[in-house]
Amino acid sequence: MKDKSNPAAHGNHPTQRKLAERLQSNLALWNEICLMASEIGATWRWMYSDRTEQWSFRAYLPGDRFFTSLSLTDSDFEVSLNLKFEEWDALYLPTPEMEARLAEPRAKAAESGEAWIYLPVKEKSDIPLVASLFAARSRRQQTPKSSRRGR
Repeated sequence: MKDKSNPAAHGNHPTQRKLAERLQSNLALWNEICLMASEIGATWRWMYSDRTEQWSFRAYLPGDRFFTSLSLTDSDFEVSLNLKFEEWDALYLPTPEMEARLAEPRAKAAESGEAWIYLPVKEKSDIPLVASLFAARSRRQQTPKSSRRGR
């Protein structure tokens, strides 16, 4: 059993070589999504989740505000982010397929005010949907996290 109090017990995050082996041709999709978020102003870092016991590649906007994450799945990888209910109107979903893929998270957002979206990415045709989600999410005004040091 891993010692969760020791960060080294989690092992290391996947290297670029391991990502390439795991994702194969979908590494290009992973890299394209990383570039998209970087162009919005996000910076990326690997983070370990004790809850899922997995590494994810997380993007943060200036002020250390979470933007999105990429996580490896059994088949490929997924993008996760949350949208508040009022942000859904900013989504550009030109096809019925795009609307259908987001029907469940949209219903949750209507119910709770916000919803986490976990979008599997398997092919190039998924990129426009990710771009639309990023565009809607990037409009959110957030203040930088305040430092609690020295309090």
